[in-house]
Amino acid sequence: MGITITDTEFGCAPHFPFNLGGLPEKLRLEHRIRGADIVSVEHKSYRWGVERVLIHARNLMGTQEAFEISIRDVRAFDQAMERIRNPGAPS
Repeated sequence: MGITITDTEFGCAPHFPFNLGGLPEKLRLEHRIRGADIVSVEHKSYRWGVERVLIHARNLMGTQEAFEISIRDVRAFDQAMERIRNPGAPS
């Protein structure tokens, strides 16, 4: 799973070959979310050097969804998520 965090949004999508044949759409593996739509980020378990993170976000229809991802560099992830969720706040 590739994770991208820009100045304004969070994105994640599976790598090849798991991105073929409509698999990401069917299994809801691909996400692109504006920072303002991220409701919460909850740290879950830590195992084998990988932490699980549960992200709650509003979708385009305004309802809330949740999905879980694995993160290796937790500190960098937290800093990046804080920047997109609170633009203009001191770093």
